[in-house]
Amino acid sequence: MQIRHPDFVIWFGETSRRFYVMDDDGLHEFADTDAVLLFAWQRTARPAHRAAQHRPVGFDDGLDDLRETLTGPLRELIAARPDLAHTPAQMAGER
Repeated sequence: MQIRHPDFVIWFGETSRRFYVMDDDGLHEFADTDAVLLFAWQRTARPAHRAAQHRPVGFDDGLDDLRETLTGPLRELIAARPDLAHTPAQMAGER
């Protein structure tokens, strides 16, 4: 547990038979490892928030609608990463 949560100091009290966690807020006492892991998860878990940058493709959309939907994000990706814009001929020449 200590390796996975380096921001905490975690130890087991042999006399008290309880787990202790020291963090920026102080000392915390827990009865078992499940409680320690839940505490660590609540303190460190950051849900990834991703905003939709394009409209989702519905199942009833045709191939043309799919191409139109993907064109914008693909062009943005290629503009940001020109190294990804290789043609098949260029890829064959690189090998």
